[in-house]
Amino acid sequence: MQAKAYLSVLSEGTGLSGLILFSGIKGLVFYLIFHALASFLIGSLIFILLPPRYRLNTSKAFLLTSIVTFIFLTGPLGVLGGFLLYVMLLKRRSVSLPVEKLFVEELIIPEVEKRTFGEAVAEKLNEKLILLLTKFPTSQSMQLLKRALAVDKDEVRLIAFAAISRMEKEIFERINLLLRELDNAKSEEELFRIYASLAELYWEPVFLNIADEELEEFYLKTALEYGMKALEIREDEKLLFLIGRIYLRLKEYERAEHFLIKATEKGLPLEKVAPYLMEVYFVKRDWKSLKELSSYLKERVIPDAKALSIIRVWV
Repeated sequence: MQAKAYLSVLSEGTGLSGLILFSGIKGLVFYLIFHALASFLIGSLIFILLPPRYRLNTSKAFLLTSIVTFIFLTGPLGVLGGFLLYVMLLKRRSVSLPVEKLFVEELIIPEVEKRTFGEAVAEKLNEKLILLLTKFPTSQSMQLLKRALAVDKDEVRLIAFAAISRMEKEIFERINLLLRELDNAKSEEELFRIYASLAELYWEPVFLNIADEELEEFYLKTALEYGMKALEIREDEKLLFLIGRIYLRLKEYERAEHFLIKATEKGLPLEKVAPYLMEVYFVKRDWKSLKELSSYLKERVIPDAKALSIIRVWV
């Protein structure tokens, strides 16, 4: 994004240079070409960084065209003003935390004593490690963040609490925006996109271990509800895979198996679905299917690191 912003300024400067070097129509045409390029580049960046509320009730094509046209018509001042607006929007979008730059080699790696697995980790968590964990939101990193809420150091607890709260807030802000978009949806394709996105967003707090145990079933069933609505419009392999994992989490193994297999039939690689199917077969004590799938996987290259780590446990 920064490269495009600097390229827009460079294009405007090139156009102005041409206007000075070449006389008459030639110089004007030279300037207008580079000015149009600069206007489009900086206008598209501003459009991307605009808060979602500005795009809810306005056609995206119309909004983008309006921004680019306004910058183009206001000449060099428009490009300069657009660049300054881009910088301001970029600063507002980025997370600003009052901490020094992180270097991985400076982190204190927790040493786990021979007690309960992971028990010693929380005792050694520090501010830098907590901030690093927020950069990689996974179920494992969220577990560490939750453990950090119980450490003695106030700064660590505060940063961990702020990180978890921010993630929750971002998820539910996106849910609220999509629910508003749902009222204005005009086509089946748009409805499918919204329903599928809502299913993923309600699944995310469970997947990341953010959800409290009391609310987990609510999130899963709400995700399932929107996922099934999306499937009524169109069968999508990623959505089938998501619903299969939701049913697995709800311990409805027959339905989980049905949707996971259907996801592979629609084109999702079996290697990606296999870890979850193997869990289903194990719970159902379907040793024959488990053995067949294990034999198949031994001959395959598993590109997904997470899937590979799970498969190695089973195989």
